[in-house]
Amino acid sequence: MKDFLEKFTLTEFFAYLCPGVILFCSFALWIASDLNQVLGSKLEKHPLVVAFILLIACYALGLIVTAWGSSGANLYVREYLYRRVRPRRAGLREQMVWLVRRFLHEVPVPRQTRSMVDGQLRIAEDLESYAGLPGLSALQSPWDRLTTYRTIIADRL
Repeated sequence: MKDFLEKFTLTEFFAYLCPGVILFCSFALWIASDLNQVLGSKLEKHPLVVAFILLIACYALGLIVTAWGSSGANLYVREYLYRRVRPRRAGLREQMVWLVRRFLHEVPVPRQTRSMVDGQLRIAEDLESYAGLPGLSALQSPWDRLTTYRTIIADRL
């Protein structure tokens, strides 16, 4: 239990658990206001079990929301850069999809300066040497690569 609590940092709390709690509470307000309807009458009598189940459910929802946001931001950046390189006239449907994606997932796109590219290449090389898996950095977005790099470096330190 102590090992588990050491690995549960503020990042997990604010990035996964809090969004999951907010989403779960909003679902609970709109779908079922009575906990007895969701869990049943037998589980409602054990508040510790209910709290543990709700904690895991909220954490899982937070992971889903974070993964959705990360993949949406990655898709937004790729399409943004593609539109800058190859501008073309898009149809109404493509423009509407772009506007929705921009509304939901817009992130500031960093300039691709020489120092930025050098830093990304250095991180990719370090990840490959530390993990021993060639091509690992090609599977991730720059944000995921940086998160993985921080995790591996913190573990090594």
